[in-house]
Amino acid sequence: MDEFIKFNNQTSGRDKIFRLCQYTSRIVWYSLEKRHGNAAVLQKAKHLDEILGLMRRLLRFGRFYETLHSTFPVMSISDGVIRLTSSLSRIANASFMFLDHVVCLDKLGLLPSKMIEAPKWDLLATKFWLYAILLGLTRDFYDILRIYKEEFQVKFRTSRIREMANSAGTSSSTSTAEIKNLKYRIVNHPNSVVKCVRQVKVISQCVHDHADVAVDTVKNLFDLFIPLNSLGIVKLSPGVIGLLGCLSTVVSVIPQLNPMVKMVPSS
Repeated sequence: MDEFIKFNNQTSGRDKIFRLCQYTSRIVWYSLEKRHGNAAVLQKAKHLDEILGLMRRLLRFGRFYETLHSTFPVMSISDGVIRLTSSLSRIANASFMFLDHVVCLDKLGLLPSKMIEAPKWDLLATKFWLYAILLGLTRDFYDILRIYKEEFQVKFRTSRIREMANSAGTSSSTSTAEIKNLKYRIVNHPNSVVKCVRQVKVISQCVHDHADVAVDTVKNLFDLFIPLNSLGIVKLSPGVIGLLGCLSTVVSVIPQLNPMVKMVPSS
């Protein structure tokens, strides 16, 4: 209960609660619409979807400046790829929020009539959201490749050499030449089934050791299809979009509950 109270006290925590409810309501009204369910309940579910969407926009109102300002510390990162993708991702996210703020003001009737074309601004905001997700995925895949090079190849081959050395009764006095010969045999003549099993084990270990990258990648992959659908690049039903939104929200809660799996720097 204490963890929930702490989570709910955060603005981002409340946003995720509303987001989960919003996408759940979308699943509900789509299911009712498909099955020709109760019309009154259907309209209430659609109305709840719209209200929660507006509430989330109000909750993040003004955060575009905070997101844009957070770009400056990222620019001092030594790794060029992470520096570039993280900086551009935050700029794209800040642009999305700014445009979303303007659309929100228009929906509330606080802007002069016909000052903006809300559908076009909303479409542009969605594009910036898509750019931010794609940049985040680029950074995720870069981290995955780096992990592969650092852990998958080195640790996998080293552990296999040790296992084969032990099984062959290799003593501590084994010469360097014998170890090199053993390494060559393992790398070039592995049993395919054993190799596959070992690779799965190593991948599982990598996911466990780098849960932050795994969680961020899964979240971004779930999120990716939502703006793609809004832009008409892919065509998914509201029910599928609602399911993807729920899954993405649940995954994004994990770093807040466990800071050890939070990406640093976040995208």
